[in-house]
Amino acid sequence: MVDDGSEPPTADRSERVREELERATEGADRDVREQLRSIEEGLDEILGGDKTRDAPSHPDRLAGLEEKLAGLGDETDGDVHRHVATAEALVAGYRGELAEE
Repeated sequence: MVDDGSEPPTADRSERVREELERATEGADRDVREQLRSIEEGLDEILGGDKTRDAPSHPDRLAGLEEKLAGLGDETDGDVHRHVATAEALVAGYRGELAEE
């Protein structure tokens, strides 16, 4: 079952996204691992950057990551797919929270 991302608070959700990406990476082939690492780096830039500088662009940047995860989900199956889909749902929920602020 895919987590819809609706339960954890924002800080917990970002940690869960990282955990799901890490789990997906463990079972993925080399090409998928490289894409997952790129997505992780993008997430770190968004969440670890200066929050006042790029705050308005966070939802757009998260939408880009969400799109990459959706594409990657189409390329994967099994546990890797499940973890990618869960990470995508969590990013969507996080993006929704930011859009409401």
